[in-house]
Amino acid sequence: MNAYEILGVSEKATEEEVKIAYKELSLKCRAGSQGVSLVKDEYNVKMQEINQAFDEVIQKLKTGAMGQTTGLGYDKIQQLINDGYADEALEELNGMGVLANDAVWNFLMGSAYYAKGWATQATGYIEAACRLDPKNKEYMGVLNKIRNNAQGNMHGAPYGNANPYRGGNTASGCSPCDICTAFVCADVCCDCC
Repeated sequence: MNAYEILGVSEKATEEEVKIAYKELSLKCRAGSQGVSLVKDEYNVKMQEINQAFDEVIQKLKTGAMGQTTGLGYDKIQQLINDGYADEALEELNGMGVLANDAVWNFLMGSAYYAKGWATQATGYIEAACRLDPKNKEYMGVLNKIRNNAQGNMHGAPYGNANPYRGGNTASGCSPCDICTAFVCADVCCDCC
């Protein structure tokens, strides 16, 4: 049996329909396990089968049939981005047409632009992905990372926004102390040569 048959849904089922079917099956399976240990063992096997089917169908829905139209699925586009081929990933995503209502497509567009260093464009797409799939922790994590980097709170920033000389969020990253320290260091270096 394939995953759709196990869940009792058609291959055209929506994510919501799949979730409802999963919940009904797991409740039915749990109700049937109230008995001897043999039944509980069967329950564990059946639940594992239901969980695997659910994961498989949800993954197919997340990667989407749209990703199949160009012969390159979303997982492969993600791999292009991870491997440093952001332009190729953008080309593939744009070849699919504008999928403004697809959270994964928006997230990958944002990821590709971010990989190119285009934070403004990346932010817009990642924000769209978060609006379309507000419960997705990965999307929110990436959006928070981009926003923190834009505010100077990136990894390795010695003061972040806590630098008392910067007055919070200013465009300049230098305080009077930073400038003075630079002059002292330059003076020391010049005296040593």
